[in-house]
Amino acid sequence: MGCSGSTAVAPAPALMHGVSAAFEFQDVDGSWKPITEPGLVLKLRTLCAKNDVHSVTYSYHQNQYRVQMQGGALVQTNITTGTKRNLRLVAFNFEYREGGRWHPFTDAPAIQALTSLLASAMPHKYWINGVPYEATLLSNQGRILQKNLSTDLGCLVRASCIGPDGEPHFEYRDGDAGNDDWKRVPDGPPSQAMLAVVSGSGSGRMSYSVGQFQYEATFDSETGFVIQRNLQTNKERPVRPAPWLGHGVAPKSIAQAAMSVVTNLTSTVSAWQSAANAFPQGLDVTTPRGVYSINVTKTSEGFGFAFSKSNEVTTLLPGGAFDQTGVVSLGDRILSVNGKACTGGNTPQTLLAGAPNGSAISFTLQKKLPDTTLSTSV
Repeated sequence: MGCSGSTAVAPAPALMHGVSAAFEFQDVDGSWKPITEPGLVLKLRTLCAKNDVHSVTYSYHQNQYRVQMQGGALVQTNITTGTKRNLRLVAFNFEYREGGRWHPFTDAPAIQALTSLLASAMPHKYWINGVPYEATLLSNQGRILQKNLSTDLGCLVRASCIGPDGEPHFEYRDGDAGNDDWKRVPDGPPSQAMLAVVSGSGSGRMSYSVGQFQYEATFDSETGFVIQRNLQTNKERPVRPAPWLGHGVAPKSIAQAAMSVVTNLTSTVSAWQSAANAFPQGLDVTTPRGVYSINVTKTSEGFGFAFSKSNEVTTLLPGGAFDQTGVVSLGDRILSVNGKACTGGNTPQTLLAGAPNGSAISFTLQKKLPDTTLSTSV
């Protein structure tokens, strides 16, 4: 779920690139494997950013590749053999601030949209429990404004510090305000655990050592992020959660005792895993042809569509409610109904059960991915 909004929304600054992202490729056995080569990740981030770049090329293991956005999906083509494979964004978890506390998002479509926003800096719209929202990236620190489109009120959102490995990760800004040079906070029990405690609790003050330096971490209630101060030099620098640093690495199990005080840690990791499982085909980044939302009113003939076990639209009744939207195509996958993800036992049929004629229902769908032949090359 997400916040209903508590403050008036101010105009957001125009950011031309996202904060960061992590990517995976689909192997020949259908499993998703992490992409960890820094140069390749940087290329893919360029493709995701808000610019005129529509494809990127790179070399890897003596092969040449091109990656393009096709129907909202990232598709890699081996330039020599023509074989293709799917790539996808890795979902991170996010938290919204309400009542002075940070709460984890548990709605998969919202997590999907926020992950895409963090990668591209392009505003994204989504529904949570029938309520429309729009999220905008406010800073390269990862500060996000979520706006309730029904009330025009908003609240702050941030990425969780918990990465795909289940561990906390942070980066600090090296340089003055406006500088976009962010560096990894050194791994280790004192720094990561203490930053996670301050960030998770949303208050307090923690001191720790990194090498020969002593630091103090405090929570900035205005921005929702942590400020780190060098006690020897008295120099302050902002810190941001960096879950992407936990992509493709084994869990370190650092400072489990200290980490137990981080609020909602269990639900944070659970929500991230749910998001990853809910979107096996990947996340839309820059094009509305990928993931989209529609509002459909049920008629005496129902909604006018049929779907498969994988929630893909298999039939559209000519002139029916779905057909009249003009955007739904055969093969499109139904992701959520009224903000509830179609996963597990929640099929479109069960979520629509009991809906009376004349009721307006919101659907989130993803366009059918292009057919691809997967190769064994990377």
